[in-house]
Amino acid sequence: MAESKRPTSRSPEVIEIAAEKLAPEVAKWCNEPVNDEIREGLVSALRYGTDGYKLARELEDKWYISPDAELVEILEGASSIVWDAERQAVAEWVKTNGIAADLPIETLVETPHGTGVIRDKSEEQATYTVCIPEHAERSTGYIGTIYPVEKCKVVEVAQ
Repeated sequence: MAESKRPTSRSPEVIEIAAEKLAPEVAKWCNEPVNDEIREGLVSALRYGTDGYKLARELEDKWYISPDAELVEILEGASSIVWDAERQAVAEWVKTNGIAADLPIETLVETPHGTGVIRDKSEEQATYTVCIPEHAERSTGYIGTIYPVEKCKVVEVAQ
């Protein structure tokens, strides 16, 4: 298994990617070219979450600006930008570390939330969609829960 940890929405590399993607819109709002101060301000603010209003308040405190509805709307996009950045960072991590979702569909696995059967998998993200019977009983339309491969252990079935 990999020596480094799977990137998350709070990982520095994810925050850096997201800040880089948000910077042009924020710079436009500020009537400035994209610069290190904008990038660094976004990196700092994104460490605390992705709520547009809270991000605007964080930038207000850092830059002494008066955020308006337009800036809040720009920053509301942070959530999906961070999600995309996380997927991008995970895909790179999977590739770099040779992580593989190599268990077959229908394999019985133990997860942090119970035992279930793999119903689907993502090679790019190195995840399994696992159907845990107890969850299916409590939820209409439940297909499965997505788990990283490193959180799934094969259950040996006695013959």
